[in-house]
Amino acid sequence: MEIHTHIDQFLIEQGFNGSFLFAYEGSVRLCKGYGWADMEQKRPNDKHTIFKIASIGKQFTAAAIMLLQQRGQLDAQDALAHYVPELPGLGPVTLHQLLTHAAGLDEDVHVNWDVDEDLEPLRLEAMDRIAPTHKVGSFHYSNFGYALLGLIVERASGRKYETFIHEELFLPLHMERTGGHLASYLAEKNRAIGYTEGKAAWKQDIPSYNSAGSILYSTVKDLYRWERAFHATQLIGSEGVRAMFTPHVAIDNERGYGYGWMIYSERRNTAYHNGSLVGFRSTLYRNTDKDAVLIALSNLGDTGLEPIERLKQDITSWL
Repeated sequence: MEIHTHIDQFLIEQGFNGSFLFAYEGSVRLCKGYGWADMEQKRPNDKHTIFKIASIGKQFTAAAIMLLQQRGQLDAQDALAHYVPELPGLGPVTLHQLLTHAAGLDEDVHVNWDVDEDLEPLRLEAMDRIAPTHKVGSFHYSNFGYALLGLIVERASGRKYETFIHEELFLPLHMERTGGHLASYLAEKNRAIGYTEGKAAWKQDIPSYNSAGSILYSTVKDLYRWERAFHATQLIGSEGVRAMFTPHVAIDNERGYGYGWMIYSERRNTAYHNGSLVGFRSTLYRNTDKDAVLIALSNLGDTGLEPIERLKQDITSWL
């Protein structure tokens, strides 16, 4: 039995709900939808269905920083104070430390994810009081840090964050079903409805540079185009790609964090990133030795990735 047939049967047996893509040696072997995009309307998921991808979007932010560095518009070793002087307590923190979650920040400090309460993604009036709450240089995951990187992209490029990533990343790669604008997402007919514990779990997210941390949507096919761009150093040069896939800061004994990617310390050929938002789970996994790519987007927020995590543990031994 060929591996893609085995994977397909496994996902059906495990009741996976979402879209899935598996590629091997540069060829897509499996790309299809499973279960329902809209359970009430009995509308199925397919390979074109868009999902919120959550923290996979951090890769776009990291790539934007690398692209600006490549053009000489900033440097990853620059201090935050150069771009965001409103944060005196974080002035010495570098872009590199923000990229690697090593700036000592809490996960969601001063990020308000509810557009109904506050249209400003960062509460600017409180920024002068923000200071590291953890040891700078050690790993502590922070969406706020990536929201700051999105702000830096805006200030260094002179363009809105969504405009920059759309024009510089998505358009060149023909990622036509990827974006961060809430209105575009809501207008899309083939979008997945997020569910938690069997109930629709809708949350109206902020269309802003907070997207730098997680609020974006995409498809498995577009994310494969994204991964192939790294394989071919299509947008980011070899130096920037190397920086993104180097485990700069230890997460635990097995993994380190690069720029928008988690990398296994003893298996640097293997990198991934998961994403989690209300009603959605996502993962993008790559093994460069085998040239294998696994992408899974689920609209089951509580159990969506359970079969995928088991699959990721076994897949390299099958190749």
